[in-house]
Amino acid sequence: MGDTFSVEIRLNTGGESINTVAANLTYDNDVLTPQSVDTSGSFVTIWFQNNIATSDGQVLLTGSVPSPGVNEDNLLFARVNFLANQPATTQIAFMDDSAVFRASDNVDILGESTGSVVTVAQSGVTPTTGAGTPTPTIQPGGATPTVGPGT
Repeated sequence: MGDTFSVEIRLNTGGESINTVAANLTYDNDVLTPQSVDTSGSFVTIWFQNNIATSDGQVLLTGSVPSPGVNEDNLLFARVNFLANQPATTQIAFMDDSAVFRASDNVDILGESTGSVVTVAQSGVTPTTGAGTPTPTIQPGGATPTVGPGT
């Protein structure tokens, strides 16, 4: 409690060239408070939205790259730095309006999304499963984005 931790948002393009990503996260604002968004090292070169809405429990991020886009795995999109407010087990999840747009025709190719759980304890913050940094991953083409422990 009172500790900060980072959540990395990473992207696997699934063999598609993509140009725009909207990664919109939701969280319990009683348990967590986002402190900042770190875009250093991101593959994104143009940011349209970089918004922390602490009263709504949302982090809204939209960014793009010029044509021809990118087609790689494990791309860093952004890091969100959270403050743990109280002991609890909580979820950080992608909202339904998250999207990954294919560069050739601007069609959203993001599949379904699932979340993961972090535990805020008196002694600190840990992912419920595995070890490391919670890492939301966006994977287009029917794959499942997850918010989970990194490596």
